[in-house]
Amino acid sequence: EEICMIKNMKMKTALTIVISFFSILCLSFLYVTTQSEMTHLMKTSAKEKMKTLIVYYSFTTGNTKRIAERVHNIVGGDIVSLETVKPYPSDYDTTVKQGNDEVKRGYKPELKPLGVDVKDYDRIIVGTPTWWYKMSPAVLSFLSSADLKGKVVVPFMTNAGWPGTVIKDMTTLAQKKGAIVEHAHEVRFSSNSSHFDQMETSEKELDKWIDRLTI
Repeated sequence: EEICMIKNMKMKTALTIVISFFSILCLSFLYVTTQSEMTHLMKTSAKEKMKTLIVYYSFTTGNTKRIAERVHNIVGGDIVSLETVKPYPSDYDTTVKQGNDEVKRGYKPELKPLGVDVKDYDRIIVGTPTWWYKMSPAVLSFLSSADLKGKVVVPFMTNAGWPGTVIKDMTTLAQKKGAIVEHAHEVRFSSNSSHFDQMETSEKELDKWIDRLTI
């Protein structure tokens, strides 16, 4: 009888240890899961509270405008287009020549008022076409003059196969102005003069980038 009692006690002890182990494991799992969910909710809440402004410059085919509006449809916030006080010539070849000269000189054209105050926003999404391997002069003017200290800046650019140093230049300039740069992206379009508006970057890649702006 004593032997049976000892065996029963050992079995009960072992069972108690096993139950305790699984209880601790379950509690740990629930804690980690809860913490993960709380972290996700906090990040989502912070992102939802982040006031966003989309600023872009677009010329000729309007590719940059298309991307900016697509981002706006998903991300929300406010959206404005940059306009130079002195408009560019309507003739494409003349503008190309003028643009080349302006880019080489680092020219910053005067811009019309945005109609909004950048200081009121937490995140600025900035879009530019590629002009002679650089950002457009209008966007250079905006990034150079805007108060970006403490802002999150998301640069994106469109090009027809020659990205140049646009993203690098936008990132460097924004960081010099005190901004935090994240999710920079390049969107490629056709270099065929008959299909300049045809996007070569896949829809999947574009959607993935935009989705990252909402997480």
